[in-house]
Amino acid sequence: MARVFSGEVKNFPSAHTPFVTSLDFMFENSYEVVIAGNSSSEKTHEMVEIINSIYVPNKVVILRPTEEAALQFTFAETMPVSRL
Repeated sequence: MARVFSGEVKNFPSAHTPFVTSLDFMFENSYEVVIAGNSSSEKTHEMVEIINSIYVPNKVVILRPTEEAALQFTFAETMPVSRL
């Protein structure tokens, strides 16, 4: 796939940033960081700032709030349902 689009990417790389990023995720390791904590806590915000201040290619950061109201939703409830 990279070979097919290499000419276009080489001629205008800034127009293909998402494409190049997806190739990077495809061929390199990714790192997933989950921070579970109260979303209004100063310590939770501090952890997010520290993690985001470190450059790690292909890093995905997820904040999982622990407040009771936030825990009431399940993944299935947040996903749109399509019917055939």
